[in-house]
Amino acid sequence: MLLFLFMLLPVSLVIFLIYSKEKKFRPAFFIGIFSAILLCIIKAVFVFAHRVVPNSFSENYLFYLLNEALLPQIILYGLYFIIAKDDVRLKIKSYFPLVCSFYCLYLPYCVISANESEIYSGFCIFVKPLIYFAMLCQCDICLNEFLCTGKLKIVRKIIVALLLIVYLALPALIETLYVMNILPALVIILSILYVLVPLALYLLKMIKNKIKK
Repeated sequence: MLLFLFMLLPVSLVIFLIYSKEKKFRPAFFIGIFSAILLCIIKAVFVFAHRVVPNSFSENYLFYLLNEALLPQIILYGLYFIIAKDDVRLKIKSYFPLVCSFYCLYLPYCVISANESEIYSGFCIFVKPLIYFAMLCQCDICLNEFLCTGKLKIVRKIIVALLLIVYLALPALIETLYVMNILPALVIILSILYVLVPLALYLLKMIKNKIKK
């Protein structure tokens, strides 16, 4: 039942590491794993996991935004970017193995620790992993866009930056709408579009690479 939740990110990470064939990503991988283990232990010991969903859109949104999407990435990747002595190119390319390895453990922990019964919703075990996988992919695309095209026009830079912000902010919005049972149709539409955009961008990138060859 929980197989998809546990396997999506690890399998994606393994494929990434095999495809990249880059040993320099190993430190980022282990830092992500260690950070997730440490945070999960701290939350398990000191934080009461079972949360009563309040009847407040803003309170729920901020909870999911800060605890599951924004702060983990900003703190983890921000500290790595500041402390690591690698060049900027490698730091940017290390985003996916670093953050994905973190969410491989942290995301299942968030789902399982917050569930009060043995029954899990389809959203938690299928939709949520897909959304967070799409978030990681799109953020990776945006960061590499800044890296690969140094001559980006200012308008394009603004569009890429806005897309990055949107992809960090939307998972919390989708989950808030879901847990508060607000506009279920909108949850479905946003989830599908959220997942399809990075998929479409990856396909376009592959097509362009084939054309260049």
